[in-house]
This record gives sequence, C-alpha cells and structure tokens, in this order.
Amino acid sequence: MRRSIYQDRGFFAPIESLIFDFPVAEVSVRLTCDVLEYAVSRRLAPEEWTHPNPSFSRLFCFQSGGARVTRNARETELVSGPIYHLPPGQPFTISYTPSVLAYMHLHISDISGESVFGAEAGIAALDQPDLAALMPTVVQGDQPFVRFACLARIIGHLLRPHLKEIVARTRAASEFSRLFGWLREQPLAGVSVADAARLYDLGDSAFSKRFRRKMGVSFKAYLNAMLVRQAQHQLHYTDRTVGEIAEDLGFVYPQYFHRFFRTHCHCTPTEFRELKAGH
Repeated sequence: MRRSIYQDRGFFAPIESLIFDFPVAEVSVRLTCDVLEYAVSRRLAPEEWTHPNPSFSRLFCFQSGGARVTRNARETELVSGPIYHLPPGQPFTISYTPSVLAYMHLHISDISGESVFGAEAGIAALDQPDLAALMPTVVQGDQPFVRFACLARIIGHLLRPHLKEIVARTRAASEFSRLFGWLREQPLAGVSVADAARLYDLGDSAFSKRFRRKMGVSFKAYLNAMLVRQAQHQLHYTDRTVGEIAEDLGFVYPQYFHRFFRTHCHCTPTEFRELKAGH
C-alpha cells in the first residue's frame, strides 16, 4: 500500500500529483489530482463499512467479487469489470463480497482546493476494459508514467460531464486566487473573515458578500469544509493524536476540535479513525 505523508500545518504531501492546465471558452482551467493512497485489497469474507463523511474520491475496480453501495437511500451494485468513481461528500455504506479490488484514493480539486465533484454527484461507472485491465498494475507496480497515463485518461472520462460547471467555478474562483494561496499556509481554525478581507483591503461585510456571490457559499462554510477535509486526512493517513491534530489545525483547545468534528462529521475523531480500514 502506498499512502500520502504528513506535513506541518495539517497539510499533506500526496504520493503523486497530476496538474491539468487547459483553456476552455477563454478560461484557463487548472485542476489538481492528488493521489493519496492506492493498493490492491483482498477480502476473504463479506465485510460492511459505513463512511459518514468521505473527504476524497474513490476509484474502485474489482478483479473478482463486488459490493453493494447504499448512498442517499439508493443502492448501487458494483461488479467486476467497470471502473467505479465514488465522489466525496455523501455518506455511504458499502457491503463487500469476498473480492479482489484495485483502488485509489484521490482528491481532484480546482484552484479553490475544493473537490470538482459536488456531494450531489452520483456513482460513475466507466466501461473501459483497457483501463480496467491496467488498474492492478498501476496500483501495485513502480511504474509512475503508466499510472499517470492511466489516471489522466480515467479523470478525463469522469470530468467530461462536469466541464461546464468546472469552467464556471474557475471563472468565479479566479478572483480569490491570492486568498486560496494564502490559506494553504495557515492553520485554518484561526482564520477569520477579517483576516481574509484585509488581503483585498475590504471591510468584513463587503468581502463576505463578494465571496458568497462568486463562490456560492459563505466564507465560513468554505473554511469549515477545508478544515473537515484536513482533519479527516490527518485522521486517515497518520497516527498523530487527536490533540496534535487539533493543534496543527489551529484549535486552541482539543475539545473545540472534538465539538467541531462531531458537528460536521456526525461522529467523533476517534470513531472516524476506526472507519479508515474500509477503503
């Protein structure tokens, strides 16, 4: 198994990153695909896992066996053959049969750092036999260029239905590119609207209205989403204590982090960490 590694300030160095730069309708689009983990998983008996607030995209390709995903009260059968994409942001339960599964954990984001796939996106099934045949190789072997080529093609298929929304969001987010770069260096729990407004010589109210108008969410909601993702990545990919994670993210007291996490993820940090083995 290959996994991303911890860095200071709650951020991670992914195993690999792919950056896509391309113009669409006179808009320069930049997307980043961070590869967080990949492996082949072998299950000898049925298993069931619940993921209350997934923070990354999952690519699944079964070599044998399969699974049933319950998401938003709808069931989807995953079978051998296709490559499946489970987007972030929507709680789901997955029930595995005995199986062999090649998988990847990805964070595919625009310049704001947010996933290009909204919580409303459904499970996508790609019927691409040549790519499916490569999946076990690219998640086990040390062939980065084969992995990049395979992943780029998969992402191209996944993004095509969402391109119009991606271009519109890029056009809106470009006004705040300076802010997004600055935020990548900050412990986010300590950031306020006033801090962000000062970057643009604006008052708090004027900045808040502009951000909401352009991005479709309040600045506070955006910060909370970023904090949740960073917290989940630390809990999933490191053995750091909950107190250490809280400090990294800028929480003054661990109990504030505990309350924040439970409010947004509907479980405690410790409970979330116990779920990480379910892919």
